[in-house]
Amino acid sequence: MISGDKEIAINPHPYRIDGEIGRLTFTCHQVVHEGKCQYNTAQDLFSGLQGLEFYKTIGFKEIAMIYGDKEKSYRKTAKLINRIRYQEEEGTPSRTLHECTKKEGQGLLCYIDAKTKRILTNNGFSEDGECLTIKAEYTNKEPETISEKQITAAIDECMEVTEIDRDTLESNHVPYENPKKSTCIAIDDVIVKKQEKTREIGIRKEERGKRKYVHNTIAHISQGEGDNSYVLNGHGIKNVLMYLMALLFHNGLIGTRIQFFTDGHTTLNKVILKSFS
Repeated sequence: MISGDKEIAINPHPYRIDGEIGRLTFTCHQVVHEGKCQYNTAQDLFSGLQGLEFYKTIGFKEIAMIYGDKEKSYRKTAKLINRIRYQEEEGTPSRTLHECTKKEGQGLLCYIDAKTKRILTNNGFSEDGECLTIKAEYTNKEPETISEKQITAAIDECMEVTEIDRDTLESNHVPYENPKKSTCIAIDDVIVKKQEKTREIGIRKEERGKRKYVHNTIAHISQGEGDNSYVLNGHGIKNVLMYLMALLFHNGLIGTRIQFFTDGHTTLNKVILKSFS
């Protein structure tokens, strides 16, 4: 097709898409002038692809990752989505699903890392989480308790359904903290089995080699009453604590009383004390 001295040509390779309705391809075009490409819809209009790569739609990522391999193995997820899309023969291979999930996860981690560093540096910390400017709200050691009126009302309510001695409840030496002014953080290391890239049928486990594991740190953050909670998952204690600092700053929780709940993990407790003391 000729338009003036420019030519619209069909691209030699189709544009590939992996979507929630299945794998499909379509033709793209380019504008050529004096032998040079001036505009290519496969790169300038749509996202550029490398080699035999498929563009993954938002719907595909949601089904395959969020509802798929996050819950099941890559092999089972690939089998399920290909069956749903009636592409059991030429559908998405489990290895491809593994690679695109890994790539998506790496992109998310890069974004989280960059945003964490940006939040920390904007609040007087170094990119490594070291406090460079000490402020009054960083040293809130005293808990803010609920009022005597609220405590009395709660005790009256308990007395209606239990036989606990009232004097025992009223003489409790542990302060009744105001949950709206406290942020509770339960943190621990979690070890899970690493999925194998391929699994040969009929091969016993001891013949496959030593089992590999993935070591992650999980932090569960809750604040106030109700379902105000969030979960952080990352590789290594230090990384998760940096994410945690950024989350506290971003959500205006740095002035609350921060309480950690851990087990007897010595290394974990030392790193927490070093980071927050």
